[in-house]
Amino acid sequence: MEYREAKVGRVIIVRFDNGDPLLRGIEEIARKENISFATVTLLGALASARMVTGPEDGAIPPKPIMYDFEEPREVLGSGTIIRSGVSHKVHLHISAGREGGGTTGCLRSGDKVFITVEAVITEVVGPDVSKGFDEGSGCNILRFNGPGAS
Repeated sequence: MEYREAKVGRVIIVRFDNGDPLLRGIEEIARKENISFATVTLLGALASARMVTGPEDGAIPPKPIMYDFEEPREVLGSGTIIRSGVSHKVHLHISAGREGGGTTGCLRSGDKVFITVEAVITEVVGPDVSKGFDEGSGCNILRFNGPGAS
C-alpha cells in the first residue's frame, strides 16, 4: 500500500444529454479544465456501452470478460481521471441495471447517454500521480511521483 495526502480543488457539475458519449465527454472536460487528477461520480442512464465485467479466471495478467448492451440501463458509477501526458485517462466503474437484473464493471467504449447522466467531478490537488503499466499485474495502475508519506 502507498498513499499521499491531498486537498479538494474545484468541483465541476455536469449534465450529459441524450446521445452524448460519456467517457469522451469526461475526458473533454478534464482537458478543457486542465485537470491533473480528479474523482468522478455519476448517475443516470446509458443507451449502450461496452464494459469489462471481470477476469475469466484468477490468472495474472487477467483475461477480461467483455459485456455489451444496446438497450437503456439505469447506471451509477464512480472513478478517477488522471492526466497522462497530453491526454486524460478515465477509469470508471459502473453498475448498470434493467428489469431486476444488472451487472457491474469497467466502462470501456460504445457509451451513449440515454436521456441524462448527472456527474460530479471533484478535482484532487496535491500529489503528482500518473497511470503506468505494472509488469506484475499486467494492468495500468496508479503511481505516485515524487516524495511523500506512504
